[in-house]
Amino acid sequence: GVFLQSHYVSEETPLDFDIIKVLAGFVSAIGAVAAYKFNRAQGQKFRAELIEKFELALEKGQRHATSELFLILHGLNMEFEEIEAVCAHRHSRNVIRALQKTPGMVRFENSRIDYTPLFQKRWFRESNRFMGKLLAYALGTVTIILIIGMATLDGIAAFAVLVILIPALAIWSVQVRDLRHERMIDGLISESET
Repeated sequence: GVFLQSHYVSEETPLDFDIIKVLAGFVSAIGAVAAYKFNRAQGQKFRAELIEKFELALEKGQRHATSELFLILHGLNMEFEEIEAVCAHRHSRNVIRALQKTPGMVRFENSRIDYTPLFQKRWFRESNRFMGKLLAYALGTVTIILIIGMATLDGIAAFAVLVILIPALAIWSVQVRDLRHERMIDGLISESET
């Protein structure tokens, strides 16, 4: 009887232990999500305070404070007059995004956004755009082929295709986003030229 009782207890323990592990994991995941949301809200609150300070410094003409706060907020090191011009621009948010994302492609000088000397060459811009489109179409085609291939495969082969498919989709989406970004820059620059 004692042997059977100890054997019976050891069978229950792993099941109880698995439930405890699952519950602990669930509580841990909920805690991580709550901490992330709290930290994100705190970050947004801090950013809003910085924006208020920036607008006040800009309004008062405080050159150094404006430049430093603009650097902290947007990661762009610009002179006070350029910052004033960017903030007064009709599409200031897009101008800032273009300067942040593609610093080697665009610049902001004389109160207008323009291409850098290399990208002012039309042939260079067109070849860059062609390569971007070629890569996007190639990755799109590979993605479609992988999805079709995954539907015909089973087991580990389907999983292997999935492992290749996920990065291909991620790179494709980044490439499509970059093409849209370049179109937005073209629009900003052509508007500045008129």
